[in-house]
Amino acid sequence: MTIGGRGALAFRHKVADAVEVEFLAVQAALDLGWQYKPVDWLALRPGFELGGAGWGHYVHDRNSPFNAPNFSHWFAAWTVGITPALEVMGRVAGGEERYTGLFVKAGYCFPLYGPEWYADANPPGLGLKGPYVQLGLRFGRVPPTHLRI
Repeated sequence: MTIGGRGALAFRHKVADAVEVEFLAVQAALDLGWQYKPVDWLALRPGFELGGAGWGHYVHDRNSPFNAPNFSHWFAAWTVGITPALEVMGRVAGGEERYTGLFVKAGYCFPLYGPEWYADANPPGLGLKGPYVQLGLRFGRVPPTHLRI
């Protein structure tokens, strides 16, 4: 069994002629799976992630403070979902205890709750749902298979 986690933070500030936009997003997930090694250099790992995400936007007139009578609009949202996925990883040689290599992971996110919106009567159709592909480099260690108490 493999247990892990991941997280992400994104923020952006953009300015146009008369409008300014701030954006913030956070995401975190618990990752559970089962590793299967048909050969030493390849690992398959079916599993799932349970996680959530939140984001917010603030759009306003560059010449007015927050909540001034001129144009000002903000909203925030959050959601929780589960994602069954399959990961294929090419392992780097270096012993049985190493769990390091390049991976490709594909899955489909099903929202369990949300998105919940705040401060927007007509929110956009954003949400965490649908297929995704993840590419990356994994660094890890496989603990011994026996348990000592």
